[in-house]
Amino acid sequence: MESLEQILAIMKLGKVFIYTEPEIPDFTKKEKINVVLMGPNSISRIPIKDDMVYEACGFLEECVFSKGMVNIVWNIKNLFSYIRYCGKKLNSESKIYDLAVIESYLGQDNNRPASYEEAMTRIKTAAKYQDKWSSVYNKIYLPLILNVIPSMEVTGIIDKQVRKKLHAHYETNGKNGRLKCPVTLERGFNPHGIKAEQKDILLPVGENKWFMCLDFRSMEVVVLKWLSHDEKLTEILNSENDFYESIFKLLTGKTCEEAKYREFCKSVFLPIVFGLSAKTLSEKFKKTENFARHIINTLESNFPAAFSYVKENQYSGELSDYLGRVRKFEGNSPTLRRNFVIQSPASTVCFEKLISLNAVLKNEAQIGFNVHDGYYVYVRKDKCDYVYNLAKKALETPSEILPGLKLKISCKVGPTLNNLHKME
Repeated sequence: MESLEQILAIMKLGKVFIYTEPEIPDFTKKEKINVVLMGPNSISRIPIKDDMVYEACGFLEECVFSKGMVNIVWNIKNLFSYIRYCGKKLNSESKIYDLAVIESYLGQDNNRPASYEEAMTRIKTAAKYQDKWSSVYNKIYLPLILNVIPSMEVTGIIDKQVRKKLHAHYETNGKNGRLKCPVTLERGFNPHGIKAEQKDILLPVGENKWFMCLDFRSMEVVVLKWLSHDEKLTEILNSENDFYESIFKLLTGKTCEEAKYREFCKSVFLPIVFGLSAKTLSEKFKKTENFARHIINTLESNFPAAFSYVKENQYSGELSDYLGRVRKFEGNSPTLRRNFVIQSPASTVCFEKLISLNAVLKNEAQIGFNVHDGYYVYVRKDKCDYVYNLAKKALETPSEILPGLKLKISCKVGPTLNNLHKME
């Protein structure tokens, strides 16, 4: 560790810029990392390696992440994951402003600041737009990056073929708010890209554990209904009828009696909302263009408020979603813009519910990984019913960030990802 006096001199400023070297420490290799502290005219490094994690963690908690400190940081989640993997949970009482998270939320794709002065300038600029990000950052992103995501990353999954534990690496800078999962760790895996042949060789961590897959039903459709206040959409979703079977009846006047017709409606409804053209629809699903136009026209006439909502700014160069997330667009295609105004707030609600789920599970089960609006929990076979009821209550409680939004979940359990059955 560098001179204690030098480090404390930086900390006395009460405001410091912090990042790690490397930016994404590979905890699966337990490689040595440095926590870099920058002040106006000085820089110090606190080394962390396997045999001194507890000592370093205690120092960080006492001096760096202590009450009264204001820490401007860059991708600090990676430090919290690294330390947790090494067997210690890093706690913070300081104020933490993660520039990587905040600037991404504001639609910026920036590199780490090169100096303390640059970091301070950029956080001051971001503060001018805090009405867009501060509420979501404090309620959603801080719990995610300091606790929930590190817990998932460290939990991992068992690959029985190679007889090793694999770990996901999550990044919070997806353009529509979704988590990105690049494979950056030596023993890494991408939960968003699990192949069919992997589903029998990946196992939950822990003895006698099963997978529990919790998935929201019609997530983005429900969010669209909440945002647009579309009367017909509200009527259908509030009924006890299956949404996509109701769409089939709306399009044809007939009862949906075959699963393939429901699947067709499910595969076209949101793409049409997002701007799928009659020509593309007819080519993709081998339908006549006249029939494709009939489908689009019928949906638009029945859900005028929903379509009006997504069309409102479909050619804008920059958009903010309902919760303030910014995205910049190029070109004239409306599809990405129409997708963004729905998918982005929906992603934030998924984070809100991920935090709630993590809180209620406590020691009863562990969240292994997250795939957009689906949560994969590791649970003892004999506790499936109990954990399902805990999860159902947490996930179906109305949202606070989209007040009154109610979602419903489906649930499957089983010993492997290829052997899941529905829980009623």
